[in-house]
Order: sequence, then structure tokens, then C-alpha cells
Amino acid sequence: MNQTLSTEETTEKPEAEADCSAPICSPKVFVWATPGATQFGGVAGHAIAEDGTGLAGHISSNESWAKLDMTSDYKKKDYAEHYPDGYEIEWIDYDDLEGHAAFNQAFRRHEEIHRENA
Repeated sequence: MNQTLSTEETTEKPEAEADCSAPICSPKVFVWATPGATQFGGVAGHAIAEDGTGLAGHISSNESWAKLDMTSDYKKKDYAEHYPDGYEIEWIDYDDLEGHAAFNQAFRRHEEIHRENA
């Protein structure tokens, strides 16, 4: 299940960039956790921007802690550096990643960025 965890200040996007039906929409920060982060278990929390920029990561003991860690004020500072005019955090459950079109588009951009910088 996808959850919108918090919303910061929002600003209007030009019509060509808007990917939501609301007149004002904020760029997304996609946040998720992958299991098996260490030999003892745990999860790796990740955050990427809509444009594919990697924003943050964190190792947590479980998914519940990852949600808290990845949406902490400390991490939100990283997100706000990338999106100073506001953003929306969207938590995506691991099992829902494959079918989440907007996340997959951002992740493809992320991979392209890394190929270009390799």
C-alpha cells in the first residue's frame, strides 16, 4: 500500500511538467526499504527524487523503523535541499515497487544518471 507520509509547502508547476490532476502539486520523494540489508537481516531505506536524484539512505532494523528513519527531520533536510519549494514524501511498500509507474520512471532516470557518471 502506498502512503503519503507528509507534505511540505507546495508550489505550482508549469502545466507541461505537472503529473497530477490538482492545480498545485509537489514533486515527489519516493521512499522505500529493501529487506536483507545486512547479514543479520534489517532493511535498507532509500529515497530518490522524481527526477532520479538519489537523496538519502539508511540501514534500519525493520521496515517500521525505516519509515521513521527515512521521514525524520534529519532526512527531510536532505529532501528540502533538493526541493526547496516543497515536496511530498511517498512511502512505497517493497512488494508494490514493480507496479508503481511514477517510481519506476524515477528509478530509470536514476539509473541513467549513474550510467552517465560512470
